[in-house]
Amino acid sequence: MRSTKASLLLGSIGAVLTGLLVTTSAFAAISFVSATNSASLVNTVDVGGQRIFVIGGLADGDSSVLTLSTDSDCPGVAMTGGAEFTADWSCVGGAISATVTYRGGMSFGPAQEGSQGTFYVSFNNPPTPPGMDSPPAALSGIQISVFGDVDSWGMSGDMSSDGVKFGVELSGPSGGAAHFRLDLPQPAVQFLGGVLGVFVGGKADPFATVTTNNDGSASIVVDITTLSSASAAKLGVKTSTVTKKITAGARSLSLGFNKAAIKTGKSITMAMCAGTTFTAGDKVPVAFTVGGKAAGIKKTLTLDSHGCARAALKLKSVKVGTLTAKISYKGARAKTSIKVSK
Repeated sequence: MRSTKASLLLGSIGAVLTGLLVTTSAFAAISFVSATNSASLVNTVDVGGQRIFVIGGLADGDSSVLTLSTDSDCPGVAMTGGAEFTADWSCVGGAISATVTYRGGMSFGPAQEGSQGTFYVSFNNPPTPPGMDSPPAALSGIQISVFGDVDSWGMSGDMSSDGVKFGVELSGPSGGAAHFRLDLPQPAVQFLGGVLGVFVGGKADPFATVTTNNDGSASIVVDITTLSSASAAKLGVKTSTVTKKITAGARSLSLGFNKAAIKTGKSITMAMCAGTTFTAGDKVPVAFTVGGKAAGIKKTLTLDSHGCARAALKLKSVKVGTLTAKISYKGARAKTSIKVSK
């Protein structure tokens, strides 16, 4: 079956010069009411029917409970830039409550409307996927947090024969850090595939943190300590801005190293996650090659209760070159590689 991708999410948040524009269903009928812990409303920005609340007054790591009101239907998605949602937001009887923790403020979004030390929150509806007449109710209740060295970001996602993926696309300076958190209620988890994985640049990432809660909800955290472009590095091209697409969807078999390069004799961490079907305790052997020849390394990974595994690997006498690792499990295959030097 031919894969037909269509953009699920049409929002664009964070152009530094143009402010913040969201082209999904707008929610301008929301008003700020109050904030705790000395936080206060700095400004309200209306752009394209979207209402953005710029908040200030918090020190790094401090939290505030924001109260807002709406004279329309409750929105489905809560978003914050420069801060992090640290409790589930709610909307009952037109009253919206959201707990946010300051994470260094915003270097993006409606920057010209705020100042150093501010962050913003906004609310919107889930998008309407192709072939549907309205936003899927299953995606209501999602909250998105983005902070770090981020110049711009926007909601992003895909729908194809492989399923639905939901997340963000963000851009920041090469060498900077970016942090993304996606909190999903149980209906959204099931809508996206049940057993969730994280995809960075379209590639499954076994190092991303996926926490499944007792009520079936899930939280996904991706911390990019250094923004870099593997494709640009491979071509020998220097780039000042790096763009990463981070989405959540049905998990697929993945394998990875926590570094892109290492010297012989040093240790490295490798991780894997099975697809949506797995058996805890299963042992998955890893095959290693350098230049197409066996590398003389033996390693077996044992799946934990979540279907993932992580282990340290010391490269004692591996030849200089590209070390490739391969696994196969329940009919699927995955591989990864790392550059080894003296």
